[in-house]
Amino acid sequence: MASFKEYPKYDGLGLAELISCGDVSPEEVTEAALERIEALNPTVNAICHHDFERALERSKMADFSGPFAGVPFLVKDIVAKVNGMPCTWGTKVFASHVADFDSELVIRFKKAGLNILGITTSPEMGLMPTTESTSYGPTRNPFNLKHSVGGSSGGSGAAIASLMVPLAHGNDGGGSIRIPASCCGLVGLKPTRGMTPTGPDGGRFFQGMAIDGGLSRTVRDSAALLDAIQGPDMGSPLVAIPHKQSMIDMIAASPSRLKIAFNKDGFFKTKRIDPECITAVDKTAKLLTELNHDVVEAKPEFDLEAVTDAYIIIMVCEFAHLIATLTEGEKKRVKHLEPYTQLVNAVGRHYFKGHEYAWACSVIDQCGRDCERFLHRYDMLLSPVLATPPPPIGALLPSSSQEVIMKVLATMPFKMLMKQLYFTMRDALFDYVAFTPLANITGQPSISVPLHMTKDGLPVGSLFTGRMGSDGKLLQLAKQLEDAAPWIDRFPAM
Repeated sequence: MASFKEYPKYDGLGLAELISCGDVSPEEVTEAALERIEALNPTVNAICHHDFERALERSKMADFSGPFAGVPFLVKDIVAKVNGMPCTWGTKVFASHVADFDSELVIRFKKAGLNILGITTSPEMGLMPTTESTSYGPTRNPFNLKHSVGGSSGGSGAAIASLMVPLAHGNDGGGSIRIPASCCGLVGLKPTRGMTPTGPDGGRFFQGMAIDGGLSRTVRDSAALLDAIQGPDMGSPLVAIPHKQSMIDMIAASPSRLKIAFNKDGFFKTKRIDPECITAVDKTAKLLTELNHDVVEAKPEFDLEAVTDAYIIIMVCEFAHLIATLTEGEKKRVKHLEPYTQLVNAVGRHYFKGHEYAWACSVIDQCGRDCERFLHRYDMLLSPVLATPPPPIGALLPSSSQEVIMKVLATMPFKMLMKQLYFTMRDALFDYVAFTPLANITGQPSISVPLHMTKDGLPVGSLFTGRMGSDGKLLQLAKQLEDAAPWIDRFPAM
């Protein structure tokens, strides 16, 4: 069979169209994807488990259907379960966790025609905004192998940026779709809270702050993917109001004139916003003005200290519960987790009390109302995605001395020392992730679009956040920006 050399040029819908017209077979497309993966994954380290034989067998079937019929796809190693594949949460401690069923989200991926080739890397438990687990090693940015791909959907981001697949699964509890999208020059949409399924064995993940979606090279792929997976599953505790119009139909038309607020200071405490990130927003604001939108400097007001504390309380307590569930209470297994994961687990188990968790839930609810009121004065909010461009590999990880202290505190939780070290690490992370968690707290949809490249050739995204249920409007504006400043042909040197 002749090699399908044009494979990297096409997005997902483009490949599906070629297959539908008979110009290329699903088998040829799958073989082209596997060829790239085998050539590039040893360097990029984006895929931690593959299922190539079964994927090739599926590609030979004649009954592929759906908008992405026969298109190669990858699933992130967190939350979503693919029958017969591991779901290890980024750690070899859970390497024996092999799914014996498809989660509802994966069922919808398959109904859309996506051919799942394997599982992508993530940081352990999805805790870090960089994909550098001790179990699988660092995942490297295809635009510069010395730099981070972000996290926690970093493996998916790296696989798309290196043109292994045109789109891939991701999930987002603090920016985990949008951060890798920014670092890898991709489109990354975090849908409205309750817009995508969590079942059958999940529900209100992190009080609804975490949600599944995907990353892609083009807006139309992101739109078609949301069309394919949106809607609640049976018994879902969180249900978003369904869209009246398909996302693909919405992006066919240009948006009406929008009033867009923009902010460059950070929604959370951060020491400094890198000039490249400020430049990215300024360029985007200028382009919006040229497209006849009104751009005004403004940002939502909320109790910063309370919201920051509430977010952290919910996240660490939920992680402690998750770790207990996955380890089935075995302390020996917990000791083999990374030091930072052990510390988060100890803080969640020993530091916060039930009434503090209840307080935190009420605070994020109020923040959601405050920000929704703000976005009824404006159509959208524009900001940087991150406080810096993609950092060097290792820059966001704790030092070896900090890791030693973390291990000690995890086994002997002295509360004052634990608090001091944990919040030192938290503040360091917010110096980088200064914008994305807000939409997780509020539940509003948020999208990263790749409109800027640094002088060093690294991607920097611009972040748009909209009203609850305005996923379509975000995609519509993103498509307008994509048409005005195309990025699909912006390949990394590798």
